[in-house]
Amino acid sequence: MRPTRICLVLGLACVILGAAMALFAAEMATTWQYLGGGAWAAATYPHREWAYHYVGLGVLGLGLVLEALACSRWMGGPGGTS
Repeated sequence: MRPTRICLVLGLACVILGAAMALFAAEMATTWQYLGGGAWAAATYPHREWAYHYVGLGVLGLGLVLEALACSRWMGGPGGTS
């Protein structure tokens, strides 16, 4: 694989992972506990939700930067064509 294609694939993976983390931060920060008798209780930790959300946005931003770098290299000339 050429460097441009590798950068595109890594960027796309980061975009997907970051978007999923940012969108599903509340679900990832929730823990479920069995109370017995078929009852369940959920506890959502706000600091974990905040952390998942902002780490997800950071990974999303990294993915977008990688995509932009790959596109600029691809548009730049024959050295980056894949």
